[in-house]
Amino acid sequence: MVLVAPWTDPLEDKKYANEMFDGFKLDQTFPERTQGTTVLISKERHPDVEITVGILKKEIPSLDVRFIPNMGHFTMSDMKTEEFPELRDLLLNSSQ
Repeated sequence: MVLVAPWTDPLEDKKYANEMFDGFKLDQTFPERTQGTTVLISKERHPDVEITVGILKKEIPSLDVRFIPNMGHFTMSDMKTEEFPELRDLLLNSSQ
């Protein structure tokens, strides 16, 4: 499994998620049901994403966190391309 710039609206005010995460509990055993879990985050990371990744890493120390430069929040406006070879290669190599 690959999580790309995961976000859980980690700030106290929850101003973006509204009720989306009410009752949300992280299943700490989910990596056991995968062939591994990798988190991709850009070196120019968004602060909320950085906090989320810290929470995930604390809850699930086995997460493989990889930093990719110059991708921002992995959106078209940040990446300036539809190409995402790092994700493609990660998925293709992990499925073998």
